[in-house]
Amino acid sequence: MTASFKKSDLIKWAITFLVAIVILLLPVNESFDAQIRAFLAVTVFAIIIYAFELLPTLLVGLLLPTLWVVSGCATWAKLYLAGMGIYWFF
Repeated sequence: MTASFKKSDLIKWAITFLVAIVILLLPVNESFDAQIRAFLAVTVFAIIIYAFELLPTLLVGLLLPTLWVVSGCATWAKLYLAGMGIYWFF
């Protein structure tokens, strides 16, 4: 099985990573801390992947909360409880 990428797909991936990197390079201050910057970068990254249709929708939906946990923006417990409608607990 061989995977062939079109030039347009490579450009879309480059744009996706470039936007995320630019967001990660933004300076932090009192109201825009590192955790908010990471959340914004991960979320915009997933939105652009979804908009460009680079990955299947289900995979993007699974990737987003996983990247939130990996980047330290959330924990699995908080994501699970928020998904169950118990977000007021924390």
